[in-house]
Amino acid sequence: MNGENQIGISLQKLTETLDDGKVVQINTLERRENESYFQIVQRVYQESVPMLTEGVKKLLAGADLESSDKLGKLYTSPGL
Repeated sequence: MNGENQIGISLQKLTETLDDGKVVQINTLERRENESYFQIVQRVYQESVPMLTEGVKKLLAGADLESSDKLGKLYTSPGL
């Protein structure tokens, strides 16, 4: 996928601009050899549930959020 070896997943507070909100949590997954797009999407969704749970806990605890400046390239699902 785009020549990348890692897949980044970010949980952010929403703003009007795509990928511009404060970062609540970032996780990365290593790309597996010969992994299809649909296999990647499935792993991202599986990772997203516990990530969302932890992110909500952080928000409720009043954690300091980081700027989205440190995020890498933005890739979206085809058709978005």
